[in-house]
Amino acid sequence: MRFNPPTSWPDVPAGWMPPVGWMPNPSWPPAPAAWPFWLSDDGQPLPVTFAPDVPAWDPRAVVQSGSPSAAGTWPLAAPPVSDDALHARRRALVMFGIGVAAFLVGAVSAILAGRSSSGGWIWTGGMIVGAGLFVRSLVQYRATRTAGPAKPRSVALVALGLLVCVGTGVGALVSVVNPPQVPHEAGSCWTTLKGDSIQAVPCSGNHQYKVTQLVDDQAACPDASVFYVTLDSGKIGCLVDD
Repeated sequence: MRFNPPTSWPDVPAGWMPPVGWMPNPSWPPAPAAWPFWLSDDGQPLPVTFAPDVPAWDPRAVVQSGSPSAAGTWPLAAPPVSDDALHARRRALVMFGIGVAAFLVGAVSAILAGRSSSGGWIWTGGMIVGAGLFVRSLVQYRATRTAGPAKPRSVALVALGLLVCVGTGVGALVSVVNPPQVPHEAGSCWTTLKGDSIQAVPCSGNHQYKVTQLVDDQAACPDASVFYVTLDSGKIGCLVDD
């Protein structure tokens, strides 16, 4: 190979090559963009590496290893991955993990709350926050494509996180939209809602009253009953504080 200085630079002796660390005179005009500083013996430009600490006129910049391409020349080396791109990719993965955690907390809370009288709609906010973090992490991750392809382990973890969130999210929505039905029978628990309405709730959750006896006439309720409720069966449920 031989050194090929820009035409705006002084001529060099035949066979001369810049030594390592050599710098052109600051008074010389800048080299044209993508100028081929190195030529093969038959005059073809040689590819160089993209290294910030090795200028293109340095003989170390010439690619010396690799497999010849189909054209018979050495392939260009890939540009180095910047630290900023790697850090941005890590931040995107961390954001995705936080989104998974927020989504799962919201979904599990919605499932548990959906079994109570208060319902679980308020807890779906955590699912919405988690979904928003998913979108932000995806946008940020796509912006780091210069960092190269994702590692298989990262892809597997992201796929697993999405799968778990989808399954848990579906369960949460089903629990909120279709809460479990509480049987209206003796021993069932009830609580008051806004206004004068009353609703059967699981006895394992918060409640105020319990049906102790089923009668056909409210007058048959024992003295301990604070009031009564008409059940779906047509029976009267005598309620006591519980």
